[in-house]
Amino acid sequence: MSHIRVTLVVAFALGVLLMPLVTEAVQPEQRIVRLGYVSPISLSPRATVPGAAGAGRQDPFWIRLGELGWMEGRNLVVEARSAEGHYDRLPALMTELVDRKVDVLVTFSTPAGIAAKNATSTVPIVDAAMFDPVRDGLVASLAHPGGNLTGMS
Repeated sequence: MSHIRVTLVVAFALGVLLMPLVTEAVQPEQRIVRLGYVSPISLSPRATVPGAAGAGRQDPFWIRLGELGWMEGRNLVVEARSAEGHYDRLPALMTELVDRKVDVLVTFSTPAGIAAKNATSTVPIVDAAMFDPVRDGLVASLAHPGGNLTGMS
């Protein structure tokens, strides 16, 4: 599956998870949604750090969020973190973001999904590029994942 298809599916899943918050976002007192974004590898300045000068705006994930009405600085705060290839850092990064009261966690890879699921049972998690989420205990089944984790396998 191409990078563009994966990011579009993740953006769609994120849109579905954030949909209940849309009605709150259009009320006079706009609610700010906090998105925790954890990359297991180094953050690419062109693809994953929204808001940096010239960064993040070309990636389909961020483009789709904008199309859905989620704009950083208006109704979205992105808390981006990177494990920089050190997968042992993932649990601490996930716990840090849960402690910062993010509304949703977005991540990529099975190890990141496991760290996110271990960090929270209440914050919605969107994980792309998981290998076998059923075998790894992340979801009950692909048809009915249950819990607070969704994404792509």
